[in-house]
Formats: sequence, structure tokens, C-alpha cells
Amino acid sequence: MNRVMRKIGVLSVLFIVCLGVKAQKEIYNWHFGTSCGITWNSTRDLLATGLFGTGDVILKGLPTNLVGSKISASEGCFSLSDTDGNLLFYSDGRTVWNKENVQMPQGSGLLGDASSAQAGIVLPYPGSITKYIVATVGQQGAGNAAYSVVDMTTNPLGEVMAAYKNIRFQGAMGTTSETITSIRHSNRRDYWVIAPGVGSPAYLNAWLMTDVGAAAQPVISEVPGAVTSLSAGGYLKITPDGKTFVWGSNTSGKLVFGDFNNTTGECTNIRMISMGNPYGVEFSVSMNYLYIGTVTGLAVFDFKALLAAADPTKVLPKTYVIGGSSVRAVQLGPDGRMYIPARSSKSLTVIDNPEEGDNLRIYQLPADFLTGTAQFGLPSFAASWFRVAIDGNKTPCIDGEADYSTVINYSIADSRYDNLRYFEWNWGDGSPVEKDYNVSVGANQYRTHVYRSGGVQTLTVTPYVENSPGVFTPLINSSSIVINPRSCFLPVNPHLHSNFKK
Repeated sequence: MNRVMRKIGVLSVLFIVCLGVKAQKEIYNWHFGTSCGITWNSTRDLLATGLFGTGDVILKGLPTNLVGSKISASEGCFSLSDTDGNLLFYSDGRTVWNKENVQMPQGSGLLGDASSAQAGIVLPYPGSITKYIVATVGQQGAGNAAYSVVDMTTNPLGEVMAAYKNIRFQGAMGTTSETITSIRHSNRRDYWVIAPGVGSPAYLNAWLMTDVGAAAQPVISEVPGAVTSLSAGGYLKITPDGKTFVWGSNTSGKLVFGDFNNTTGECTNIRMISMGNPYGVEFSVSMNYLYIGTVTGLAVFDFKALLAAADPTKVLPKTYVIGGSSVRAVQLGPDGRMYIPARSSKSLTVIDNPEEGDNLRIYQLPADFLTGTAQFGLPSFAASWFRVAIDGNKTPCIDGEADYSTVINYSIADSRYDNLRYFEWNWGDGSPVEKDYNVSVGANQYRTHVYRSGGVQTLTVTPYVENSPGVFTPLINSSSIVINPRSCFLPVNPHLHSNFKK
């Protein structure tokens, strides 16, 4: 034959690796360390230094600096923005500042602490779109887990409500301090606030937050082992699907993890392994990888293998020694990258591809990247502000079928999704836009597409809601990934001949 084009057989399977993360814009502004402020509302491209054999590269879409931050936090801090990415407020656990870097009315004297690992966390007040709950914890055995309510309507730039300030969480087992987190209840209305109680044994206390405040008693789960150091600061986080938790207890040298039930608040299948000074905790969006910030740098676990192992001590992480000798946070950004601070530095370490835990690209940002100075911590966010965007093949074969999916997790869905009607799939290649009406919150939505030509395409998925009969409105939280179709054909040299005979 004159020319044979042989197509490589490709089995189109749904990649479980998340190829994009879209965070609610509520996490677009970070305040941390000593006068550090960064924002993703405007971005920049900078030359970053490759680490661990990775070459130098220009990273695009890095956050720019915010000036005037009043924060001075060696560790814990948190912040929140509105759905358009406009800063609402930020805090070190003791003081709440508004978007103009001015202390809110009644905004001082909260019971968190800037030397508490997490200091506090922000969650929406159930049933309200203008109020927020600030849950706080003090440092080193303070035993003072509490919450306050911020109202954005009673003052032009918000205020801490005097009647709902420093309300103690009741009934905790163990001594609460340093560590706290939150996740949405499975009913998509209420929230859980979870704080470990140090002791022998240790406990995990989960309070249900409803529109009338915190439950009088927490759901208490006993940790099968002791965590006795009152300065056992470290991060506690829940996976975005609300099903799993990890707690890094730094000075105790323990990593505690297990299942979380976001309907009952119970922690089960709790296990504990020893490791050197676990502090920062973060998950890749697909939840395939667990990132732990330690004194020496970074440990990366195959999270599914860790959870499934009969003996989790046999599951060894990949480790990366990063300069300095202090514990450090690890925080997922709205751009899908992970960021790691170094004490007394104006730089950050960034992981460009956290979904590829076996082949990470780690970079050091320029020495003057920050206008302030980083310390141990980065802002702590509830998993409720994150969601998986689009899963699928970013480099499909031209003329070959490729599978994609998207999902709106229960953990982030709020009342805006109650009237969800369809997803709009725009493949970015000029083909007709597709509408998928078989949708529901918490369910994966699958589509198959054939790209007919090469070149960079942008696949965008937009959810539409019906807030008025017959009127369909797109939500601003569309998700996109870049697709680069490639040729998977092998050309055969027509001058090659075969002497084989049947």
C-alpha cells in the first residue's frame, strides 16, 4: 500500500486525577505572616527557580501583593472574600480587620491566638448570606474554643456582633487548643466545627452549627492513643468530599487520620502513625495525595494507599528537604497550586502540579515575591470553599473519543445550587455547545467529546440555575481546563517493504 496510517488504540477512560481546581472566589485574598497580603484578583508572571532537578520556568498567574495589611501572625490566620473575590475581612484569631485594614467594631479580644497553629476558621452562618461564624482556638492548652459572629450589614464594612462574641463551645473532651476546622453538613445548610482535645486518650470534638448557634454538646470521637503535649500545634483538615480527616500533631510527632461522617459528625476508623513534626496538612483536590509540612520540608503520601493499608506505617511518603528548619503550613491556592511559607522570608515555595504526586514540579519564587515577611502559617480555609472542577484527558488523541466529568460536591453546594437545572459544556473548538439536563448536586456528570484538530482549546463547564420560572441564569463559578489535542497516528514509510509471506 502507498501509505498506511495506523491509529494507536487508546482506551478512553476517565482520569481520576483532577486537572483543574476552581475555588470559590471567597479564598482569593490571603493575609498572613508579618504584613503579608496577596490576591488572585490580579496576577503576574514571574521566573521561578526549579528545585529537586526541575528547571527554572516562568510561572503564569501568580498572585500579586496587597499593601497595608495589619496582620502580624507567627502562625494562625484566616481571611474571607465575597463571591466576586472582594476582601471582606481577615484575622489572626485575636483581631478582625475589614477590607480597608481597619479593626472592626468589637473586633478585638477574640479568643484565638496568632501563635496558635490555625487560630481560627470562617464559615457561613447557616441561613444567612450576610453573617459569618468565626470559630477560634487559643494556643498551648488554652482550652477556650469559641465562636463569634460577624455581620456585614450592621456596619458598612462589617462588625463583630457584641451579643455573639466569644461564645464558648461546650462539652469538649480533652483540652482544645491550636487546631480547628469546619466542613458543611450533608444537609448543605448546617456546618460542623471540629476541634481536637489533647489528652490520654485524645478526642475529636464536633459541634453542629445551625441557625440557632452551636449544639450544647459535641459529637465526641475517641482517638485510640495519646496526644498529650499541650503545645501539639498542627493543622486539622477535612477532605472536600467531607469523608476523611487528617490531623498533624506537631510536637507529639503523630499523624492522626480516619473517616468523618458529615451527617453524624462521627470520626471512625481512626489511626495514628508516628512521623517527624507533622504540622501543615493539605490534600490535592482529587484527594489522591496528602501533603504534610514538616520541620525539614515536605512529605507527600499516596493518600488512597494510606487509607487502605492494613498497616499504614508501611506506606512511606516521598520527602523533599526545603531550606530552613522550621515547621510550615501547606495551603492549596485558588489557582490549583500549593504554597509553602518559610519563616522570616519574603518568598514562597510553590508546587505547580499537586495532582502528580510522583512527579512534582516544585519551585522557589523570587526573594522579593512578598512585600511583607512570611512566618510559619498561611490562611486556613474550610474545605467548603473548594470543589473539583473538570476531570479528564488534557491531551486527547485527535479524532479519538475522550471522556470528561465534573461534579458539584455536597461539601460546597449552597442555596445557589438548589435550583440547578443544567450544565453547559463549551468544548472550545467551535463545535456546538452541549447542554446536560441530567444533573444533580453530588453526582458526577459525564460527557464524551472528539476533538478533530490540534491546537490549544479551552473546555468550559458552566452550571445554570432557574431562579425564576423559565429564566436560566449562569453561576459565576464556571470551570475551565486547557485541552491540547495531539496526533496519535503513526505514519508508515511507503518505501519500506516486507518479504514476509503467508
